[in-house]
Amino acid sequence: MHKRIGFLSIFIFFLLESCTQKTVEPFNPPISEDKMINVLIDVHLAEAALQTLPRIYKDSMATVLYGQIYKFNEIKEEDLYEALDAYDSYPHRLKNLYEKVIDEINIREAKLNKKIDRDITK
Repeated sequence: MHKRIGFLSIFIFFLLESCTQKTVEPFNPPISEDKMINVLIDVHLAEAALQTLPRIYKDSMATVLYGQIYKFNEIKEEDLYEALDAYDSYPHRLKNLYEKVIDEINIREAKLNKKIDRDITK
């Protein structure tokens, strides 16, 4: 009988614990969404460029490219990692962010293709 009461007590404790309201840290990344879109585009372009290099040059070029990304976007490396951690805690926000990144890449690609077409027809 005591085992049943002990088991029931533990079960009720975990049931009540799972029902309590959890505190969620506010979403407050150190980089604004608009800037984060541009930073992520730069990061993905840099990573694509690094994939074309021989292995011997990748580390040094990655340092140069990421340094340029930080400088151009006026952020620190820590800010990027902190922002990525913040978005990682909110998957729906990360998904929305990447949808905007993809939209922006498509817009830039369309503009570039239009410019190329104009230059070809000259």
